[in-house]
Amino acid sequence: MLSPREVEILHLVGTGKTDKCIADTLGIECRTVESHRLSIRRKNCILGGKTALFHFARLHVREFLPKIGSAESRAGGGNTLINSGLNSTFISFALEPVG
Repeated sequence: MLSPREVEILHLVGTGKTDKCIADTLGIECRTVESHRLSIRRKNCILGGKTALFHFARLHVREFLPKIGSAESRAGGGNTLINSGLNSTFISFALEPVG
């Protein structure tokens, strides 16, 4: 399970942002971003570096979005359908621009 900060970072990684850009956007140190990226890779058994994490983020970030959008969804968020193979789950969430 990813922390809300790790989900934010995963989302930004999926948009192609560099560690420095992510750090500046979130107001944290570049080393902290690197630590979060490593934690995300470990928790999801991702072998490889930045390219592997980028592809993982592009394919799987929606699976983690409700973790950061649940509070905003009560204020009128968007809706999405996540298909996990055997069943589908309807989730309401909102994405706010970070920064």
